[in-house]
Amino acid sequence: MSTDHRQKWLTIAAVACVGVLVADRVVIGPVIRRFRDRARILRQMEADVSRARALLDQSDTWQQRLADYHDRALPTDPSAAEGQVIKSVREWASRSGLTLTSMRPRWRTEPGERPVLELRVTGKGGISAVTGFLFAAETAQIPLRPVNVSVASAASRPTDLTLSAELHAVVVSGSKDKDAQGGAS
Repeated sequence: MSTDHRQKWLTIAAVACVGVLVADRVVIGPVIRRFRDRARILRQMEADVSRARALLDQSDTWQQRLADYHDRALPTDPSAAEGQVIKSVREWASRSGLTLTSMRPRWRTEPGERPVLELRVTGKGGISAVTGFLFAAETAQIPLRPVNVSVASAASRPTDLTLSAELHAVVVSGSKDKDAQGGAS
C-alpha cells in the first residue's frame, strides 16, 4: 500500500469518526432525549387516565353523596332554617338531659360567603348530658358544627356542669326548601 493510498484511508476514517461524533451530538442524542421525554409524558398521561377512570367509577357515589347533602341542607329561608336548627337543638338537649338556659341566634353574611347561623347555646347538666348533647350536635344530619365549646363546673357542686357552645349552621344556596319540621336528628 502506498503512502497516498494509506493517507486517503486515514482521512476517510477520520472524517467518518468526526461524522459519527457530529451525528451523535446533533441527531442521535436529541432523538434519544425526545424519546425519553415522550416516554415520561406517556407514563404521566397513562397515570392521569387511570386516575380519571377511577374518578369516573366513583361518579355515581359522589353524585349520591351530593344529593344526600342537599337533601339534608337547611332551607334557604332564614327563619325556617333558624327554626329547624333551634328545634334540633331543643330535641338534642331533651334527649341528652341537658337543661337549656339560653339560646341566642345571630345571622352572619359576608360578601361571597354562604349565610351562617351562629347559635350561642348555654345549658346545665351532668357529664352524660353535656357529652350526649355535644355528640348529637357533632353527628347531626344537618350542616352544623360546634365551635368555641367550654364546659365549667361550680366549686360547690362539681358534678353540675355548665356548657357554653357556639353552633354554626350553613345554608347552602340551591338547597331544597323544607319545612322547619324535618332534619332534627
